[in-house]
Amino acid sequence: MEEYHRLKEKVCTQATQLHQKLESVQRDQRLDEESLQQCKQRASELQAKRQQLVDQRIQLQNRLDHLDSYLETNIQNLDQLKHEKESIEREVSQANLRCKELNEVMERINDDLKDARVDRHESSRSQRKAENLDSMKRLFPGVYGRVIELTEPIHRKYAVALTKVLGKNMDAIIVDTENTGKECIQYLKEMRAEPETFLPLNTIKAKTPKEMLRKLGGTSKLLIDAIKWDPPEIKRALQFACGSAIVCDTMEEARKIAFMSGDRERKKVVSLDGTLFQKSGVISGGASEIKSKAKRWDEKQIDILKRNQERYLEEFKELTRVKRKGTNITDLETRIFGLESRLKYTQKDRDATFNESMPHNQQELESTDERLAEIAPEECSLGGRIEQRNKKLENIQTQIHDVEDSVFSKFCKNIGVSNIRQYEEKELRSQQERSKKKLEFSNQISRLQNQLQYEKNRSTEEIVTKLQQQIQNEENSIGNLKKEEKKCLKIIDKKDDELKDSKAEREEKKKEMDEHETSIKDIRKSLTQTTKDIAAVHKQITIQESELESKRAERHNILKDCKIEDIKLPLLEGEIESIDTDIPSSQGEALEDNMDVDLPSSTSQSQSTLHHILKKELNIKIDFSQLNENLKEVRFICYIRTTCLRFI
Repeated sequence: MEEYHRLKEKVCTQATQLHQKLESVQRDQRLDEESLQQCKQRASELQAKRQQLVDQRIQLQNRLDHLDSYLETNIQNLDQLKHEKESIEREVSQANLRCKELNEVMERINDDLKDARVDRHESSRSQRKAENLDSMKRLFPGVYGRVIELTEPIHRKYAVALTKVLGKNMDAIIVDTENTGKECIQYLKEMRAEPETFLPLNTIKAKTPKEMLRKLGGTSKLLIDAIKWDPPEIKRALQFACGSAIVCDTMEEARKIAFMSGDRERKKVVSLDGTLFQKSGVISGGASEIKSKAKRWDEKQIDILKRNQERYLEEFKELTRVKRKGTNITDLETRIFGLESRLKYTQKDRDATFNESMPHNQQELESTDERLAEIAPEECSLGGRIEQRNKKLENIQTQIHDVEDSVFSKFCKNIGVSNIRQYEEKELRSQQERSKKKLEFSNQISRLQNQLQYEKNRSTEEIVTKLQQQIQNEENSIGNLKKEEKKCLKIIDKKDDELKDSKAEREEKKKEMDEHETSIKDIRKSLTQTTKDIAAVHKQITIQESELESKRAERHNILKDCKIEDIKLPLLEGEIESIDTDIPSSQGEALEDNMDVDLPSSTSQSQSTLHHILKKELNIKIDFSQLNENLKEVRFICYIRTTCLRFI
């Protein structure tokens, strides 16, 4: 080792300048290598930061896309809820308007029905007549119906005039043939019903009005032209009932036409107020009775009114169900309010992301790219210098090796190595490793010092201040949002309470409505049963009245026989001589003898006379006091009647 150190000192002496030059170049090389390492370190950090910014931008973009999707979806939901709310409000509004209209229409219908019921108040007699007509229609196909049921004036103004001219024929029954009329008469006899006037189309004498009567001018027209009828084949009966009667608007015009000078044939003319000018010259006024009777033309509208009433009631029920949807409006308003609040906060978040976070991220990314662009030329320059210096170091190192080989030639031969560097590699490897570690630590220290200086030069305090200010702003914004959130939550809670109250009230109202509907159903059932009971009572009354009429006719026959056979009866009141023996002996005979299908009014007159006589005979009261008590019993009377019939 002494020889090695001696020779090493000799080498150092001979290569002093080369070593100095080598150290100088190595020192410069180390500085450049450290600078290059620092550049690479900064570039690596900036690349990492850039990647972080890129990842952050992707996250911001994803968040922005998510917020946009959320906004788009919920805006559609909001529009749908608003559309649904507007639709329900529109339906409820239309339902309310329609209900108002229906109420007005129903009031008018009720008023019309109320008025119609006053005019249409049917006695048991008219009900019996209607039932008999229905029965005859079922039994005899040739029965068309009453004149008033088959016709109507073309305008309401002709109702009084038409009523005046038709007179009793308003209630006449139109039949196809005389045989049908006789069958109906026989049926009425069997049913002990009141007589009816029949108009057989095949035998009635109907004259076709002269065409000149349609050309008199003014407001005049043939009365038959002011009538609508159905079916068409009953026209002959209407020609019979109306004849050549003319209708005028005013009484003066009617008088002028009726007594037209220069016309040998007088005319039958009626004015709209019911004043009738007969061909005989007799004038009859439009009495209030005629005007009241004219209202019967409106009776056919009652069924139409009832059908409309039922239809409007069904529509009203449907509208009521639509109006119940109004309870959903409060729920929709709450949902709309909550959705609008969420959309408001989401929009703020989206605007902050788009207008603040993303621009800040873009600014940081551009700044990082600029700094990376600045580092690249410096790194390239340092790399070039280091490469050139490496060549220079190799040249100097070669010169030093030549000096070492010259000085250590004998020494190397003695130790058996080709050159001194092999020896140094073996002996000095550990020393070099220590030197390398020392160099690495030194480089690390230099790098940290440079990084520290770099961070100081970046104005870290300004960035921290800016970030703190941003944090403070965000905290203030969060505080404001929390306050607003509390307000909204209070409103939502209030709306929830109102909604609960509304739902509870709705359930209560629904329950009340169900109870009312149940009550209405019960009332309707009761009304239906009451109507049936009334119909049964009316039917029983009809039967009793028919039996009473029969008993009166039977009593009349007995009294008449007593008068004819000069049988003295003990009387309390009245006289047996007042019994009229000129009329038929039974109601059936009266109906048959007085019926004339060509002169329909005779039957009613005969029947009226019969009723007058029977009513008059009620004043005759027989004294039964002379009879034994057992003879007064109804059962005994029935026994006597049965016994008499047996012997007859």
